[in-house]
Amino acid sequence: MERDLEIITRKMWIMQQCRNQMGRYQFFHSAKMHQKTAELFANRDDCWIENNDLGFFRGPDGIRRFFVDFHKKMDGDDLRGSFCQHDLTTEIMEAADDLKTCKAVWLSPGVETRRDPKTGKLTSYWCWVKYAVDFIEDCGTWKFWHFTIYSDFFCDYYTAWVDVPYTTSATDDMLAPDETISADKSYVYTKDTVPVLWPKPPVPYKTYERNTLTERQEQEGAV
Repeated sequence: MERDLEIITRKMWIMQQCRNQMGRYQFFHSAKMHQKTAELFANRDDCWIENNDLGFFRGPDGIRRFFVDFHKKMDGDDLRGSFCQHDLTTEIMEAADDLKTCKAVWLSPGVETRRDPKTGKLTSYWCWVKYAVDFIEDCGTWKFWHFTIYSDFFCDYYTAWVDVPYTTSATDDMLAPDETISADKSYVYTKDTVPVLWPKPPVPYKTYERNTLTERQEQEGAV
């Protein structure tokens, strides 16, 4: 009984560290502190971020390219009027019984203000996504290991999402040669999509065996 209580207490501590890390991500991202955002990831070659709008980025160089290079390019030099806020809701989180990893998902309604790349005009957007994140301890700190962003819809403030076809703001020049924009858009809202449970909320687990990306690829017969 004493051992069970110790594990439960340790799990609660781990989950709070991971919860704080995800909160830091949102605050840094909102403040356009892209280098600080990249530093929230574990310094491991097998860490990655996937965004079904923007592509798949592996390792510390890929993380830096996504958060620092791409976002600075998208933001431009003039940050006046720029705005980004993605809230975290509906959290489900589980720490492994072996206390080595943690998994979590969130729904995230978001709003953004960007400059139109053609006109320079400030434009307001709805940007709703889901997050699926694996955490791992790195040098005594719980950090992001695998980080997936699933876009639900993206449209300007004046247009209903039901009236907007799927688009992506990714360009070939932001991708490394071994990285590609995800071909799977089945989780992005369109008038033809049917609701599915994805990403799957984590359930209690003993030790880390797979991530949501691997599970999805196996489900679709890609691996």
